[in-house]
Amino acid sequence: MWQPPSHTDNREDVSSMNRCFLPFVILCALVPSPTAAQMIVDTTGRVLTPFVRSGRSTTASIVMLGAGAGADKKYSAQCRSLSSFDNAAQPLNTDTAAPASMRGQDLVFTIGHTGRDPFLFCSVLRLDNDPLTILEFEKINKDIAANVLEVTRLLKEVEKTTEGAAWKSATNVRAALQQSLATSLAKRRGDAKSAADANEKRIKAFQADIGAFQQQETESAVTEIKRLQEEIRKLREADAANAAEIKNEENTNKEKIDAARVAEDAALKAAEGSAPGQLWAAAKAEGVKLNDTFNQKGKRALTVLTYSHLFVGADERPVFYRLLSGRSEVAAAALERAAAYPVFTTSSRIYAVILNRRLSELPEPFRLTFTQTAGTPPDLAPVRPTTAASAQSGMSSEYTGLESAYGDFVMSFGAPFKAHTVLKATISTVMSQTTENKSTTTIKEDKTAVESVRTISVQKAELLKDEEYPQVRPLYHFNFTTGVVISKLRDTTYARRQTAIDDPATKDVNEARYLDQDIVGEHPVKPMFAVSVYFTPIDVQSRKTIIERLRPAVVLGFAFEKPQDNIYLGLSIEPLESLQLIGGVHIGKIAKAREPRDFDDPTSSTVRATDQRFGKAVFVGLSFNVSFIKSIFKLP
Repeated sequence: MWQPPSHTDNREDVSSMNRCFLPFVILCALVPSPTAAQMIVDTTGRVLTPFVRSGRSTTASIVMLGAGAGADKKYSAQCRSLSSFDNAAQPLNTDTAAPASMRGQDLVFTIGHTGRDPFLFCSVLRLDNDPLTILEFEKINKDIAANVLEVTRLLKEVEKTTEGAAWKSATNVRAALQQSLATSLAKRRGDAKSAADANEKRIKAFQADIGAFQQQETESAVTEIKRLQEEIRKLREADAANAAEIKNEENTNKEKIDAARVAEDAALKAAEGSAPGQLWAAAKAEGVKLNDTFNQKGKRALTVLTYSHLFVGADERPVFYRLLSGRSEVAAAALERAAAYPVFTTSSRIYAVILNRRLSELPEPFRLTFTQTAGTPPDLAPVRPTTAASAQSGMSSEYTGLESAYGDFVMSFGAPFKAHTVLKATISTVMSQTTENKSTTTIKEDKTAVESVRTISVQKAELLKDEEYPQVRPLYHFNFTTGVVISKLRDTTYARRQTAIDDPATKDVNEARYLDQDIVGEHPVKPMFAVSVYFTPIDVQSRKTIIERLRPAVVLGFAFEKPQDNIYLGLSIEPLESLQLIGGVHIGKIAKAREPRDFDDPTSSTVRATDQRFGKAVFVGLSFNVSFIKSIFKLP
């Protein structure tokens, strides 16, 4: 039995990559990830698995299960891009045909979607005839054009014969007679209509007078009413007489035209009996044959099995429902969710999509209503502000079966919602429903009578009521962390090293000598706090793929000790949840010898003057979210 999926992330399965540990991050990055999303249908076109977009997908596919050998010659698929969904869309000759290939007994249609449009409208079709090939199509077009020229040439030859001249004369006589009779009849009808309109005005005036006289209870009023009624009768009889005369004229004209046509046909038969006429008749017969072939095979006869929107936009989030239809003669239906809920964020455009709808069963559109309430924000450890920083060439197709095809119906919730919004959706339509079904049994004089009453009426039906959607998640642009960094920016201590000692025997002369000595310190390891700025906002509640973990963010950090003197600028990645690997340039103050230097007295032990000035060098480090530190030390 089908169970509703839980409110979980429905992104593509990349668990094998997410299990990578830090030492193998680079190796894991080389592992290919899923790049295709697919819709699965059966051979009737019924959708078994809806299309769910892969975040990094550049191709889509439609898979027909159990299509069998040679199915790529029997079935086809075609798509076109849409900037917005269209519930009235139908397959067109301008759609792009999808390449087909067999995968065992399954047929796979591959569809590219590198454009910017968020929707693809795709149809799966069954070929019901044996159409001409491209070469045959081009050849029959040339043959038809050549046949038209040949028939025209032979007609001129026929008209030069005595029989042909007689046929042409008979044709002209028939055409002139037909035109003359049509003109005369049109004038007669116009006159009759003018007379009928005038009579109708007089009849209305008489009827108004009759109404006035009916208010008077006098003998003269009764007499006047009878007179007016007689006048109305005469006018109606005049209109009827005109209509009868027109009908007789139509019959007479038809007899005259039929007689002229008989004479024309006899003359034509005689003309076709001549030598040029026989060639002309054969050419006409060949033209009929060519046109019959073209009409039967010049178009691909396609039956639409299914038509559906593929949501290929990065921010489109469809919730799919499958129609469950009743088995009685009266339409009855319900909805069940056909896929897990997608993740909703503040950039998501949400849709409710009904699959496998047949217009012949449910012709009325569906209606979406919803309510929204404010949910509870999740307790996230990181502080992440949400401020926004063909068809075959030359050959057309004829599509049938749209009423019986499986289609989808898309309903939009509108613009993206605020963070933490909770939606409740209700979907309804209009359909025939049994409103009363009762049976009454009566026993009278030992006889049993059963009376059944069943009332069917068209009513509004709620197929889904107040279904609660997952809460809309915020997208974060920043992340505040703390960590430890090691830098190549080492501080220097300046000293004077004694190279010669003073001879105590010479009291008046100081033989002590000194040289400068630079003592370079160790690589500094400092605790720091930092803010990471993401190039694109992220959903921190979703499990991230390896590609998303390796996506860099800009980092600006400061040392806890003298933050104004130690600034860290670089990039970070998050190979493990809540653990960032950072690196970049450390800009910090270090001691530097003052320049220009005074005279260096080798007998002086005084250390040279220094200044604190900014230097720069590379650094690397690790930063952590608060939740990560808590998990290490088991803090409450």
